[in-house]
Amino acid sequence: MAPSATNDASDNVLAGLPKTQRAAQYMSKTNSISVNEVPLPVPSKDQLLIKVAAASLCHSDVMLLEPNDAGLILGDGSPVTIGHEATGTILSVPKSCTDPTLQVGAKVGFLCPEGVCYECEGCQIHNSWCTKGKAIMSGFGRDGFFQEYVVTNWRNAIVLPDALDIYSAAPLFCAGVTSWQGVIKSEIKPGEWMAIVGCGGLGHLGTSWYYFIWTLLMQQ
Repeated sequence: MAPSATNDASDNVLAGLPKTQRAAQYMSKTNSISVNEVPLPVPSKDQLLIKVAAASLCHSDVMLLEPNDAGLILGDGSPVTIGHEATGTILSVPKSCTDPTLQVGAKVGFLCPEGVCYECEGCQIHNSWCTKGKAIMSGFGRDGFFQEYVVTNWRNAIVLPDALDIYSAAPLFCAGVTSWQGVIKSEIKPGEWMAIVGCGGLGHLGTSWYYFIWTLLMQQ
């Protein structure tokens, strides 16, 4: 379903793009994933239009395929495009955007929440705790990032440093930010130990963050 209010800046861009794109979608009725042809998304008044460079697979995506104790089927059986951590290049910027770094052509990484205010006390902890809106996570409650073009609220995006490869940076926008919060909020001090359980997506990045912070501490 197209948004009720469109992003004027995207009109000319959309006119030059194909009407459809490929997307990897989960089907709850068959518990399977397939690549389908879908319409291009239309950005709302607060959304960027982005050409996806890379979208990475999180264990949360894999969990869609795993049976649960209650035998529940997620959603109504309609296809849902998976993926909630990605990078890409901005094609259009809404007039509401107040971040001067978000410009057409900028390489960005972006998070997955929509329908939140980004400003309340709850959002400062996690957008799913928003007190003024209702969080909808891309890849689960709405179409996600395993498609060629995506739309996302401009406040979800950050410009990537030139030294950071756009194709390998995608996992930083779920596993990366999650593990970073765990490490940085521990407030570890020189001489203290940190236990990181597991060495999957979050574990190996958590280990990297710890080593980075430990190196900085040793230089003080």
